[in-house]
Amino acid sequence: MAGGLLERDEPLDALLTEASGAASGQGSVVLVTGEAGIGKTSLVSAFLTALNSPARVLAGGCDDLSTPRILGPLRDATQGTRGPLERALADGSHEAVFAAAIEELTGPPPTVLVVEDLHWADDATLDVLGYLGRRVSSLAAMLVFTFRDEEVSTDHAVARMLGLLTGIRVRRLALGPLSPAAVTTLAAGTARDGTALHALTGGNPFYVTEALAAGSKDVPATVGDAVLARYRQLSAKTQAAVEQLSVVPGQVDFGLAEAVLQDQLDFLAEAEQHGILEVRGQGLAFRHELARLAVERSLPAIRRRLCNRTVVEALGTAAVPDLDRLVHHAVEGGAVDAVITYAPRAGQEAARAGSHRQALAHFETALRHADRLKATAPARLIDDYAWELHHAHRFVDAVQAGREAVARYAELGDQIALGEAMVRLALQTFWAGRPDEAIATIERALRVLEPAGSPPTLAYAATYRGVIRAMAELSDESAAALEHARRLATDAGRPDLVSLCLNYLGLSHPTLDTDGRIQHLQDSLQIALAHGLHDCAADAYAHLAELQYWYFRWAELADCLAAGARFTSEHGIWSSADHLETYRCLLLLRRGDWAGAQTGFDANRHRAAHTEVLHLVNEAWGRGSVPGAGHPRRSR
Repeated sequence: MAGGLLERDEPLDALLTEASGAASGQGSVVLVTGEAGIGKTSLVSAFLTALNSPARVLAGGCDDLSTPRILGPLRDATQGTRGPLERALADGSHEAVFAAAIEELTGPPPTVLVVEDLHWADDATLDVLGYLGRRVSSLAAMLVFTFRDEEVSTDHAVARMLGLLTGIRVRRLALGPLSPAAVTTLAAGTARDGTALHALTGGNPFYVTEALAAGSKDVPATVGDAVLARYRQLSAKTQAAVEQLSVVPGQVDFGLAEAVLQDQLDFLAEAEQHGILEVRGQGLAFRHELARLAVERSLPAIRRRLCNRTVVEALGTAAVPDLDRLVHHAVEGGAVDAVITYAPRAGQEAARAGSHRQALAHFETALRHADRLKATAPARLIDDYAWELHHAHRFVDAVQAGREAVARYAELGDQIALGEAMVRLALQTFWAGRPDEAIATIERALRVLEPAGSPPTLAYAATYRGVIRAMAELSDESAAALEHARRLATDAGRPDLVSLCLNYLGLSHPTLDTDGRIQHLQDSLQIALAHGLHDCAADAYAHLAELQYWYFRWAELADCLAAGARFTSEHGIWSSADHLETYRCLLLLRRGDWAGAQTGFDANRHRAAHTEVLHLVNEAWGRGSVPGAGHPRRSR
């Protein structure tokens, strides 16, 4: 037995070995994987108990919400620490979180960061964890992630994050079922036959222990039946309290438990004694998520609905509302007023954090009730939704939503909001394959904004007039438009737009020589890096790689690709990362590394969403050679 666990000596020893390495400044990532109920949490708990070094432990988990909590496990792990990461998370600056996370894990003493159920993580959390993972080898820190490997397919966001941890010490501990002998040991002293119990449960530790605790003569046929058999041993009042908590995924802090149960909280002592619930830190949790789900799914639909509404009322009184949880329970409880209040805010928060899939889900939830929104809210919501569709490369859908947003703003008479929405619509239209329509739309946006008296907004529209023309390969028109926009952006104090103008001038200016083009892109990159403009910097890296490739600057290209790959992966800018990876493969072809190029192309073909990336992959690999040198592609 290992820390009270059967047949877990080897993985426990492996965790302790990695902890010793972290204490000496050799950090690592440990992945604890296996099916639900296999004992991942129990193993991690035994490990943390067995730690004999003065390690600092930060632990959080992801919850099975309809839309994951943005940076939820990091918030839980650092709650009450008053450290740099907790402060950065409270400030709401997504970019500050990365640096703060490194500072948080910089010892002494060594730090063990545990994130459980990673398969339910949001995009922003995975970005930060990936950032930490790529640097952990130089830290006195250890990252422990648990997840159900059957939930993480090759195209899952977790798989992608883990795939970026190249050159890092990553140790995978895959937990298997208990042997018949171990199950027989657990069944000792009961009337159960260990061999028969193993055959029914497959050796799943949670199922085995629930079946043993069920108290019925026959072995329950499923883990859900086993949980419910134990649950039905409780008094009626305790069952009612447990039912109320069963609709809340993950841990329930004591404040929320008191708010939803009020004078019924005392009844939970019986549930704790029977092993249904357990106290964890500052809250309560079911012994396993499988147990919670079994109870929740046993409830009549109306009872589930009312329990969720009770949670919504309790969460809504918090000074800083947990938007993701509120939206989850509002949807489950059919609380439409709460959905339209919190879902748009949750979407905007997710978008700011870089969790674009989660932002899209929140906006879609809110739009189901768009008829209940008032004043400017529908226009803003549809506009935000259109932009997240654009991020998801659903360009045709983005155009449709963008047109509706423009129509709504036109009805409101807000010229600045209307003009900005038209700029976004122009971009969405271009990417939907309608360049002429995009050019016409951006011209209309300028006519709307010129009399509006907002220099920054006018510079924004003027910049994208030049960008769209550059992408449409109208070099003479784009150069003049971008030079004009650059002056407007400089006067308006918009370094992001200055960087963008330089970027596209380097691509499209008809009279610049090769050195001049490359210098413009390098200037664009430096401005973006100096001002923390990550998207602009990613674009500059991608375009710089294009120019260096097409003009045979092989040594410079190799340096650019290495720096750009680090930057885009660190900041989760995957379209640019895929673009750069394609040029890395093209460079391998030029150098005669056919096997390396094929491996890279095959991987990139499956994950790249950007159509130009796919075009380059197919063109280069399908012909068995690289495209001839010529004018740089203006794809972005």
